[in-house]
Amino acid sequence: GIFALFLKTMEVQIREVQNSDSIQIFAVNKQETFLQHVLATSSFILCGIIYLIIEKMLSFYPSIAPHFSVQILIAAYFVYSSKGSHLYEESLVVMKGVGLQIEKKNYNGSVSKEFIELSSIKNIILNEYMTPYSVRLTLGVVVKKRDKMVVPFKEFKLRQKNLLKIYGPVKEMLTESE
Repeated sequence: GIFALFLKTMEVQIREVQNSDSIQIFAVNKQETFLQHVLATSSFILCGIIYLIIEKMLSFYPSIAPHFSVQILIAAYFVYSSKGSHLYEESLVVMKGVGLQIEKKNYNGSVSKEFIELSSIKNIILNEYMTPYSVRLTLGVVVKKRDKMVVPFKEFKLRQKNLLKIYGPVKEMLTESE
């Protein structure tokens, strides 16, 4: 019921943003649950409260107070901003006859883009890999002159049915243009 709503892990949503004869865009993003938002915010508030308590305690020892104050503020900042470096949205833009582009957006607003030219793409594959507890499936782009394949949506751990929604159109679009 309602308790499960708060304890759910991040939900992954996949959507086809654009679909035309020459360009297809697939986007995957994470929706933060209420509990995760509360925990991220409360950790910063908790660091502030701890800071105030220690500041009061250190007022009895003024010579060491400035050192601890700065360290606590830095720790509070890192606890709060650690969420910022995590990926929350990734999109795959497939351009017929040109190639594909992978765009990643982080919580802190930073964006990275990687373009792979069609002539350097060997193949688009569905790749299985094993973890200690499961077998997972990923989309892989095998690129010429690279030791490792490019894996879009790696952080999102998409299910097979969602990967197939992406794989089919991407494979078709890139092989039609060869």
